[in-house]
Amino acid sequence: ILKIIKTKEDKTTAIEGIKFRVTKGEGKSAQEIPLNNATDARGELTVVKDEKITAENVEQKDIYTIKEVMLGNKDYISLKDEEEISVYVTKGIKDNKYVATDVSFDKENKAKTKEVELQDGSKVVVEAKVENGVVVVTIPNKEIQGEYGLQIIKTAEDDKPLPGVKFKVTKEEGQSAKELNVDK
Repeated sequence: ILKIIKTKEDKTTAIEGIKFRVTKGEGKSAQEIPLNNATDARGELTVVKDEKITAENVEQKDIYTIKEVMLGNKDYISLKDEEEISVYVTKGIKDNKYVATDVSFDKENKAKTKEVELQDGSKVVVEAKVENGVVVVTIPNKEIQGEYGLQIIKTAEDDKPLPGVKFKVTKEEGQSAKELNVDK
């Protein structure tokens, strides 16, 4: 089983509604895996289930390339358009069964994390691991953030600022009452 988990940058909060394009193999032999779903409420998307491992293919690494294609939730910054994540799955025998035994972002089975770039140029770290024979790739996204300021200028009829004026400013529902002095 190959599972993608989509989270916020904290890697604990799931993101629902993300779609991916996944291919298996490399170059001209790569085949797209049909995916009709997006990540669920747990942020999970099962990409491959019941992948056959036999004596003939146990020594060959399976290579999957993952690309984020639709960020259904507009509150997050998506991966850069050209960003693709290649995952190399090693298979072996455990408890007299063929299973996925290791996963990495390189052919040498060393990289368990990979830094990827988001649309805003910032970077996040993708993680890969095998849990009970299930390959899990966790891809975080950053929330879109912003801020603004509020400037109040009290003027006379001639548009000249009036100093010494006081305002009481509150947010909606009475939050954060502040008294502000206008000195200019």
